[in-house]
Amino acid sequence: MNNQQKQMLVPQYMNKFSCIGSECEDTCCNGWTISIDKATYKKYKKLSNQKIKTEIENSMQRNKKSSSDKNYAKFILNSNGCSMQSEEGLCCVHRDLGASYLSNTCFSYPRMFNKVDNITEMGGTMSCPEIARLALFNPKGIEFDMKVQEENTRGYTKYSIDSTNDKNKLFWEIRAFAIFILQDRRYSVDNRLINLGMWINKLTDKNKQYNMNELLHNIGEYKKSLTNSQLEESLNNIKPNYSLNAKICYEILEVRKQLVIQSDRFKQLLCDIADGLNLEKENFDHKFNDLITDIKREFYSPYFDNHEYVLENYLVNDLFINCFGYDFEKLHEQYNLLVLKYSLIKLHLFGVASKYEGLTDELVVYVIQTFSKGIEHNHLYLKIILDLVVTNNFNSLAHMAILIKS
Repeated sequence: MNNQQKQMLVPQYMNKFSCIGSECEDTCCNGWTISIDKATYKKYKKLSNQKIKTEIENSMQRNKKSSSDKNYAKFILNSNGCSMQSEEGLCCVHRDLGASYLSNTCFSYPRMFNKVDNITEMGGTMSCPEIARLALFNPKGIEFDMKVQEENTRGYTKYSIDSTNDKNKLFWEIRAFAIFILQDRRYSVDNRLINLGMWINKLTDKNKQYNMNELLHNIGEYKKSLTNSQLEESLNNIKPNYSLNAKICYEILEVRKQLVIQSDRFKQLLCDIADGLNLEKENFDHKFNDLITDIKREFYSPYFDNHEYVLENYLVNDLFINCFGYDFEKLHEQYNLLVLKYSLIKLHLFGVASKYEGLTDELVVYVIQTFSKGIEHNHLYLKIILDLVVTNNFNSLAHMAILIKS
């Protein structure tokens, strides 16, 4: 193994990924700030081709408020997104100079890199429509390969985890078992997500400090409990509360609308769910429960009764790229955020299903990809919604279960 060849853990869908360019229904740079790292900025300044150099210099701006080399500068946005975007929706830097001249942000996207001990992990973000298609629509579920290949991350990783550190020492086992629970098809996806919450509650009860043998014993005992035929029945008896779900989600979406939304695609999605659900505060009564029940029966369930693996694949991918369990003390926070994203996606799907009187693969990609791009990549927003949930005392497993079921 040479210096460039590294062990990499990769979901199998990434082996099929390649950018589809101008055929894509969205563009990577529409609605986002495009960061330029310091090393790339200096490469642009040294270009010998005066024409492209001038074009790039007129399109970028130093970010003097940032002390990070990662956000040293940025490309100026226009009405179509990045100012270096061609009329065909392609990147002029890539076209004229090649991939080596892309900033770290553009070079890696939509790939997500993490480093765990000596292993590099590479997954994909659902904010890319092609990644969403490849990851979501595998009925067999997401599987992973350990391979040796060129790392090519430019040293950029979202998470860097040392499993010899006390707070990370159980990371591999926790994430692996969380994925096992979410792929356990004896249960509905809703019930799997509740099962995950119950395991986390048991795991973190009284802030017990586990060693590896104790954790493996805990996992073994919980696996046995999942074979209890009465568990699925008891989980099915949890009743949804669509009005509560909508109130919480309405508040969350209102916060998002107060932030700057530059993506026309995300604005359209918000309009679609508002039209489909008539999402106004004064409608949060028993009639809203009736509305959602009808939408679920007529427009949502006919699709997801046969495509539940789509939701499973979304959750598993999220656990993988966000290193679920990387900090034992943040397990509840990570779980609550996962539930909130899942619940919001379902609310969006209900709205779109209602507006278009049914769901198709294309509409599901539209919802999940647009949601991911508009919400999941906004770290400020994610922090705000977590704080909102805690402030309103909605962060208990009981409330999370109601959100999941709704």
